[in-house]
Amino acid sequence: MLSHFCGFLIDQTCFLCVLLMEKLLRGWEFDEINRKPYKNIREKKERLGLYAKYLGRLEMTKRIFLVFFLCCFSLCCNQNKSYQLELQKDIVIGKDKGDINYIFSGISDITIDSNFNIYIADDRNYRVQIFNENGKYINTIGNKGMGPGEFSSYPRHIEVNSYNFLYVFAGRKIEVFNNKGNYIKTIKVNLRINDFKIDRNNRIIVLGYKDNKIFHVIDDNGDIIDSFGSTIDIPPVYKKYSASEIILKTPIRFQTNKNCIYYINPFKYELIQVKDSAQTIIFSKKNDFYHAPEAVKVRDHYSFIFCGNAIFKSMDYLIVDIYIKDYNSIIEFFSQKSSLLNKQIQGWLIDIDKKERLYVTSENIIPQIIRYKYKIRGRP
Repeated sequence: MLSHFCGFLIDQTCFLCVLLMEKLLRGWEFDEINRKPYKNIREKKERLGLYAKYLGRLEMTKRIFLVFFLCCFSLCCNQNKSYQLELQKDIVIGKDKGDINYIFSGISDITIDSNFNIYIADDRNYRVQIFNENGKYINTIGNKGMGPGEFSSYPRHIEVNSYNFLYVFAGRKIEVFNNKGNYIKTIKVNLRINDFKIDRNNRIIVLGYKDNKIFHVIDDNGDIIDSFGSTIDIPPVYKKYSASEIILKTPIRFQTNKNCIYYINPFKYELIQVKDSAQTIIFSKKNDFYHAPEAVKVRDHYSFIFCGNAIFKSMDYLIVDIYIKDYNSIIEFFSQKSSLLNKQIQGWLIDIDKKERLYVTSENIIPQIIRYKYKIRGRP
């Protein structure tokens, strides 16, 4: 692609050079003509007018050539531009001792509401902790139990809608709390789901396989009212795990942004966008850190270890996080379907807010949420 473009630039440059030489020769030709005596005043005016016209065209050609050259030079410089990601630590939430409201047993998910309050799913403590934008503790929602507003299993995924109502997925049900933290209702989910989101229209979208679709919109009763999204093509090597095939047909996580859904193919580093129920591969390449699911036999069936990944859409970038090992991951920034940069971080990216701040969860020493401000700097 680049070689074709360079060839095009050379052809256009040669053409402009020839055009410029032609104009110069025509100017010299008129110089020779103008040395001859004029027959009358009328002929002098005509010859001088025609000469001035060609001089004007020559000046315009030179200007066009200069602008063209500067554009080509700038484009070639940008082809070789490299980018650097600068992360500035903003706040840290999580302690190893002291106030129990800041001590987490494990962080499974977070979400940010319209006031930039931070909700943290403290899974093994069976609760959701709420902090303000500056990281100060506000409230606790839920506890372990079987009653209304209690969690009988770990809170795995959490979301807030436009009214700052909290939705907590635990087991096969979603517990709903209002913006005061009071329990409202329980939504039973009648399928196995990997993830769920609340879109900008306050629809509940769950990710899970059913009737050859992977995304389902459910109502307040848990009934499916719409389904879309084609299943993942499973490589032939996995066909022998037919009993567990349903698990392999869906991605493990997804992200919504405006009227689009984004997810990553679990078998290869392929970024996919779903818009108006149509799926498009927006980027695909080899990634040494991204691996296909590993099959592990557990008694009489197989379980799968997926490469941990997450995808987020900011105002200007698509941001992907790939878990490596030892609580480290690689984050990669994409702009206009091309990769800008990647950087290894400690922890893994778990959310991004509307102020373009990154939220990273780390369990290297103790479970914590670290918020970063970031800048992308380019240099030739």
